[in-house]
Amino acid sequence: MNMQEARGTDTVKNTPVFENARLAYIKAIGAGDAYAKGLIPQDAAIPNEVQLFTVNDADGTPLAISDSWAGAYGTAIQNELVPLSLH
Repeated sequence: MNMQEARGTDTVKNTPVFENARLAYIKAIGAGDAYAKGLIPQDAAIPNEVQLFTVNDADGTPLAISDSWAGAYGTAIQNELVPLSLH
């Protein structure tokens, strides 16, 4: 890896790799938190301890919710977003 790659720039154009890209952040969330935030209906039969994954816009706005990280990643890709994981 050269220094430009380490800094996250395109070696050909010398511009940021994510320039003009719409980022989507994938974040794990418990079903209990998802219920509390109104991301899933209160009458959904999902135990509170189940882990879900949200796809969020760059400002943190939830765009989608999935029962798997792979599903959230696929949703981002299908909608022409660049997925990144949050811990």
